Amino acid sequence: MSVGEGRKVQGVLLLHGLALSPWWMRWIGRDLERIGCGPVLNWGYRRGPDLDSACRALSERLRTEFPEEAPLLDVVALSTGGLIARRLLVDGALAPGGRLVTLGTPQRGAAKAAFAVRRLGRAASWIYGANIRDLEPGSAFLDALPPPPAEQMLVIYAGTGKERGKSRLVPGDNDGTVEVSSARVAGAREVFIPHLRHWWLSFSPRVRAAIVAEFQGGRVL
Repeated sequence: MSVGEGRKVQGVLLLHGLALSPWWMRWIGRDLERIGCGPVLNWGYRRGPDLDSACRALSERLRTEFPEEAPLLDVVALSTGGLIARRLLVDGALAPGGRLVTLGTPQRGAAKAAFAVRRLGRAASWIYGANIRDLEPGSAFLDALPPPPAEQMLVIYAGTGKERGKSRLVPGDNDGTVEVSSARVAGAREVFIPHLRHWWLSFSPRVRAAIVAEFQGGRVL
């Protein structure tokens, strides 16, 4: 496991994507437990009314679980979960220095979220939760986030490897939901998975193998 600020990592936090549940991360958690990582905390978060509320609730849960000080945890996060992880670091709910592995996270927002809000109006919030408005590029939530901690990140993303991705509603290459240009982080280590759709990132054997390889590498930050 990685080491930061002179302390050993205290576990691995798994965060799922928007409108999903911890069930989507269970196979990744099982893989990490099998190689001796842990404890694995596969936590859920609320769908609304906004991502700020979800982050506050998770921060409170972390303070309850780790009352003495902010824990040093590695994080593996699917899609929106990666944005929440970044916010937990900014808010001091997580100590800096752990790995952050993101799977298709819209680091700068998702054009498809903006399309859904524009096309579906209130129905978009009913289907996805009010959180979807925070995923629009230029949202207040995204604007308040400092740049991603690239030096401690592994970003895993999918697409076609061509100019046009899985969805015509999303500009450029994309995994059907998130554009490659938003999932990437300058300076971070990357793994590109071709021809995989967004919602299967946490199940893919190739993605899971990349995560296991990252944790078995014993990288020290």
